[in-house]
This record gives sequence, C-alpha cells and structure tokens, in this order.
Amino acid sequence: MVNVADSVRQAENMGIVYEKIDFDPSALAAYIRDTVDDLAEGVARLVKNRDIEQIRGHARFIESNQVYVDGANTIVRFSHAVIATIRINELPENLGTDPDSGVWTSDQALTVPEIPSSLLVIGGGYIGLEIGQAFAGLGSRVTLVEAAPHLLAAADPDLVQTVIKQCKKQFETVHLNSRITEITKNDAGFSVKIVTENGEITGDFSRILAATGRRANTTDLGLSALGIDTNEQGLIPVDDQCRTVLPHIFAIGDITPGPALAHKAVRQARVAAETIAGKKSAYDNVSVPAVLFTRPEIAWTGLTETAAKKNRIPVTVGKFPLTALGRAKAWAGPKGL
Repeated sequence: MVNVADSVRQAENMGIVYEKIDFDPSALAAYIRDTVDDLAEGVARLVKNRDIEQIRGHARFIESNQVYVDGANTIVRFSHAVIATIRINELPENLGTDPDSGVWTSDQALTVPEIPSSLLVIGGGYIGLEIGQAFAGLGSRVTLVEAAPHLLAAADPDLVQTVIKQCKKQFETVHLNSRITEITKNDAGFSVKIVTENGEITGDFSRILAATGRRANTTDLGLSALGIDTNEQGLIPVDDQCRTVLPHIFAIGDITPGPALAHKAVRQARVAAETIAGKKSAYDNVSVPAVLFTRPEIAWTGLTETAAKKNRIPVTVGKFPLTALGRAKAWAGPKGL
C-alpha cells in the first residue's frame, strides 16, 4: 500500500491529479492478515500433501532420541532430529516486555495496529529502516536513533547513501552516535531523552519501535542435557552437513552461525534432508543473496566491496545510475545506482 501511495504522489509530475491520500489502518491490517494467512495455508497444504504429521507445542529434548512436547503432552521418539527455531526479538532492558506498553517489536509493527502520529525507531539496521520508511509513507512523523556512526552496517557505504538520502526526506530526524537514556510513559505516549552528538534532547512520541536486533531462540530446548553447546551469540555450531556434535541431530537456519536469511535456511534444509537420506551432500555456499526492502532496495550476493577490501581482495566496481535507465525515468523512479 505504501508503494502504491508513493506511486500516486509521484504521478503528479506526470500530469495525474489526485485528491489527498488517506489510509484505513483496519483495512490495511486485514489485508496483511489475509495475505499472511494465504501464504501460511499454502505451506500447510504442501506439508499435508507430503503426509507430514504436525504436533503443535513446545518441544524439549529429554534424551538423545526423545523430545517431550508441552501442550500436546506427548513424547516423540526419533532417529534423526533437525533444530530449526527462528530468531526472536530482543528488547533493550529499559524498554521492558509488556505487549501493551506501546513499545512495538517488529512483529507487532508489521500487523499495523495503528498509524501513530509520531514514531521513534530505535535501531538503524534493516528492520528499523524498512519499518520506519513504511510508517513514514503512511503519514507518521518518524525519528530514528542509532548508536553506531553508520546505518545498515552490513551494506557498502555508497549503496547506503542512496537510502540515507531518501530517509532524510521521509524522516523527521536521524540521530547517529546516539543513545536513549530515559523513557517515561505519559498519557500521550512517551517522553524520551536522547543523548546525541550535539548534546541531550527530549522528544515526545506516540509509539516506539525497538528494532535493536534479534537473538537465537534456544530457550528451554533441553540442549545442555544432550551436551549441545551454543557459541557466544547463542547459536549452534554445525559442520558442512549441518550436524551438531551429535551426528543424528542437525541444526539449520536462524539457529546456526551466518546470516539469518531464508536462502540459507532452505539450502541447509536440503543438505540436512539429503544427508539423513544417505546421500552425499554439503553446505558449500560461498555466497548467500541478501535483500534489504528499504526504499530504494539494496541487494547483494557474495563479498561486498567493503569485505573484499578488508580481506585484501582486488575489486573492480561498476556503477550505472538509474537516472540513465529509460524505464526508471519514465516511471519517475530513478533513485539508486
């Protein structure tokens, strides 16, 4: 919907006149729910068609070949197991975890419970920018606070600059090298103290989005009982066949080291399945595609220019400005390179 609204706004330059754009939050939320439900039902049909039994509940290893499933009150015995838990939101300690506090995680924000008049985004990674730009497009006044000196640290700086230019147009303010020191709840929302490079300021916001990262979900899985340790990031080390220290127990996706991307998880899933089936297989991907759904979008695969230079690998950079691309020019969207 946001992209559609942007296209309508840009269309004025092409001679298309429109009245004021408005949004219906409840209709937008319903559209999102319906879209997610349709996708989930599609996956459910695939599972059913492959005669896969589903047991819903919290699974916990109790022995090397057994898990107990809370909720279903059952024990599942297995020859092989694959751990594939997703990463979960990690809120700063001073924000608390009350779902009714008005502090959103990305999961809550993506349901669009409302379009706040003002939104404070804490975190300048891809989640903060994607959601911040979306709400700015819906009409929220967005302020972003990032502790680091740069936004989108994983991407090459010249690509990020293109996004930053757009953010400066969409956001009220972007504070880098800044941190939140105090958050006070009030009738209108929140009063927040921010220490910036130019001193301390106070701002009032209707809602806060905590986009400070996600952590591995290994809570109460019973891993320690099996001798499966996690690394400093809480992730499970695996070999190139996705095996843990126990050869019959595998781990894939967000729970393993490396980027928390679907491309990686799908590839690892195939490797684990083929290994369990007795086939020769290995996770040997030297590059994993990455896409940031900012505006404009950023995508890369393999080493970035920054990473290559850090590893002293010679690189040749080629650039093509979208201002020279006929289709982009015709559609009033020549932002990017």
